[in-house]
Amino acid sequence: MKRRRARATAAVLWLLAAASGCGQGKLRLELQLAPGTTRRLELTIESRSEQETPMGPQGTSQKLVLLIAHEVKGRTSEGNHEIVARYESLRLEVTAPGLKILYDSSAPSAAVPAEATALAALAGEQIEMELSPQGRILRLDGWERVLEKMLSSLKASPEMRPRMEEDLRRLAGGDALRSGLEMLAWPLPPGPVAPGEAWTGRMDWDLAFPLRFDMRLTLSRRSGGMATIAHDTQISTPAGGRGLELMAPDGSGSTKLSYRLRGTQKGTTVLEESTGWPARGLIIQSLEGALILEGAGISAPVEIPTRIESRLTLRSVDPPAEAEDAAPDGDPAETGDGGGG
Repeated sequence: MKRRRARATAAVLWLLAAASGCGQGKLRLELQLAPGTTRRLELTIESRSEQETPMGPQGTSQKLVLLIAHEVKGRTSEGNHEIVARYESLRLEVTAPGLKILYDSSAPSAAVPAEATALAALAGEQIEMELSPQGRILRLDGWERVLEKMLSSLKASPEMRPRMEEDLRRLAGGDALRSGLEMLAWPLPPGPVAPGEAWTGRMDWDLAFPLRFDMRLTLSRRSGGMATIAHDTQISTPAGGRGLELMAPDGSGSTKLSYRLRGTQKGTTVLEESTGWPARGLIIQSLEGALILEGAGISAPVEIPTRIESRLTLRSVDPPAEAEDAAPDGDPAETGDGGGG
């Protein structure tokens, strides 16, 4: 009898251990920010595009640095975050054939180049958003007001202004802002995941040209209270996507610019396990294909071989102490080596 009881007890203990082992290592990554706190994110976007033209290679380099403060005003009854996001500063650098732009809103007497007036209007502005624990932006208030300020600051001739306003609404509209923030800052899984487990998703992002992102995200590592998310995304231009239409200064006609591109997006984002907030991240994006020109004075579409390399860096300006040892040796988010596609 005692032996049977001992065996039964051992069996129960084994089942309990097995049951607990099934969930071991599972992590529920969600945004859990305390009301009254403020977290700052610095987002840096660097890109270089190159076109092979009859006159030889032509290249354009751009760098945009945004510092955004996120103040948590409260939580709704559903657990969503009520956040005020403030654009504390921005810096823009553009280098192209015959053009050089440099603007830094933090410089006390910074002159605003004509080409940067719309973007410069962001500095000091704020918007309100409702953010779910899963990192979805459910509500965005105040962005239309900011967008109107950007539009009113545009330097353009009467002939070109309508088209430029339409393009700016598309590039900086609420949908573009929402998609970009959700993809870059909060790549959260739909449920609990263990190291090595992946989840997928698809997103269409319409910027200067439409792009489709088929995303595969993996919880690659847990260490020191931090979770490393690996990005492995395939990018393409969906069929029938519209491009940009550029009006001639004298209003005599327009040229349509569209792209046919394919590429990858690879890198990592390191998140705080306790809050789901990004501590840092580095994503390398590589695109290749063609720039297509159509319109006034062009008898047939002209295709120009094009390559675009982008580097997106994200870092929390006020990270907790445990963030210092979060990334392993060779982690792109720590070393700066994105391991592009």
